[in-house]
Amino acid sequence: MTTDDRGGKEEKKEASYQEDTEKLEDIS
Repeated sequence: MTTDDRGGKEEKKEASYQEDTEKLEDIS
């Protein structure tokens, strides 16, 4: 695995995390 692949996965993880928190904020 290259560092680029790892970086891409980290970016996707952060993006999905932000989307989840936004959904929670909308519900509350």
